[in-house]
Amino acid sequence: MVLMSACFLKAFGSQNLGSVRGVSALLIVPVQPIGMILVGTAFDLNLYLESYLLMGAITLIGFVIGSRIIIR
Repeated sequence: MVLMSACFLKAFGSQNLGSVRGVSALLIVPVQPIGMILVGTAFDLNLYLESYLLMGAITLIGFVIGSRIIIR
């Protein structure tokens, strides 16, 4: 959580930190439970490798999106 706040602070500045955190929460809050349900269901179906591959793929997508953010 500290790293995410520091990245938001560096990217958007201290005057925009609250509003950026609020907007990002609109994306983070609904997506996290969906991810847990998908991976949990795959794990319950004994699809261990597939659940780890799913988590890895989503992490890589996050890295790609995060690397495209331009910090001024």
